[in-house]
Amino acid sequence: MNPIAENQGGSPFVSPVAVDAWDTWFRWRENGMLHDDTVDATWRRVASTLALLEPEPGRAAFELRLLDAFASWRLLLDERLLATAGTGKDSWPDNDLVAVLNIVGFVRQRDTPDATVDLAAVKDCAELATRALDNALLLGNRSGQESKKLRIGIIGYAETLVLLGLDYCALEALRLARSLAQSLAEGCLRASVALAELRGATARCDEAWIKKARLRRTPAELVGRAEGHGLRHASLTSIGPQPRLAKFANDTSDAVLPLTTGAARSANRGSRPGAPVVAVPAQLEIRGAMQPWIDEPISCPVRTLAKPIPVSHLDWYARATKLGLGTLSWSF
Repeated sequence: MNPIAENQGGSPFVSPVAVDAWDTWFRWRENGMLHDDTVDATWRRVASTLALLEPEPGRAAFELRLLDAFASWRLLLDERLLATAGTGKDSWPDNDLVAVLNIVGFVRQRDTPDATVDLAAVKDCAELATRALDNALLLGNRSGQESKKLRIGIIGYAETLVLLGLDYCALEALRLARSLAQSLAEGCLRASVALAELRGATARCDEAWIKKARLRRTPAELVGRAEGHGLRHASLTSIGPQPRLAKFANDTSDAVLPLTTGAARSANRGSRPGAPVVAVPAQLEIRGAMQPWIDEPISCPVRTLAKPIPVSHLDWYARATKLGLGTLSWSF
């Protein structure tokens, strides 16, 4: 089978690994019958299912927004939604659903000196992701009043740096990490407030929340709306490993993990060599730059050549604790 050719006419796969991920985990088959002829069929059944919760005047527009975000690989939803939404055997919990924004999809003018990340589009997509997951919750919980946990994060950060011509250890990479986290948080919050206005709040904004929002440099008008209407979801942003979704997104880098040597060479397409190993402190600093805007402690593994020696482990653990990060684990 030529997996790329099989999907001609659908959303473009550029990696056989991605096609295998789709075919293995997310493609709808039932009783020997193949329902998802292309990945676009997968996108359509997921988008149409989640759009059912939208008011009729805007339902078609919401579905089109989802389809565009899916087909451009900017947004990937929870594995359980991808696999079962619209199949007649919907199977996902009414809590702890996941979405990730693939930052590679937001790079504009890539491979040029003017390459940049469209942060306004990141905010917009974060809003879309939040609303899509809230719709999924309502499909399993029609009352919709109990507070539910959602986790919205990113993938493709390291590959994005390559497209921008930035080194993972550079100051500009830290600035980008900070801007991405801030944009993700603002987009999620805008959706949470809008959903509270539309569907009802499950959390109120006390003085501690307001202080935190101001430290995050949240726009004053958004803080005011949150104070007045409350929040649909008090906690939304979360960066952790999503290896299946990263593979599906054309085998991009997971969460904020640096690229392996081979992946760096592939991403650079031979234009410049990638660093063989990114130092652990640099990886922790990137996460530390993002953590003030991320509701849960960042918990994706740290990439190393081998299991760290005890002295190094203690030093890195102390750094992670100081930065407010999650428990350290290792990826070799």
